[in-house]
Amino acid sequence: MSAHDQSPARGHAGVSEDERRILRERARRLAAAPPPGIGGQSIEVLEFGLADERYAFEAGHVHDVQPLRR
Repeated sequence: MSAHDQSPARGHAGVSEDERRILRERARRLAAAPPPGIGGQSIEVLEFGLADERYAFEAGHVHDVQPLRR
């Protein structure tokens, strides 16, 4: 393992110009709006919490909702 790889916090000094170029391009693509017709699909879900977890079911599969009674 090189000293470069062992550095606990490489920061910008440990990133090559080629890596920076790749990361900038990746960030630019992720920040761009999707082309028309791509994405935009959505579904309705019923979301609920149980204990410390969050769950969701596709709404078309839910026939009835009952409150939790203690």
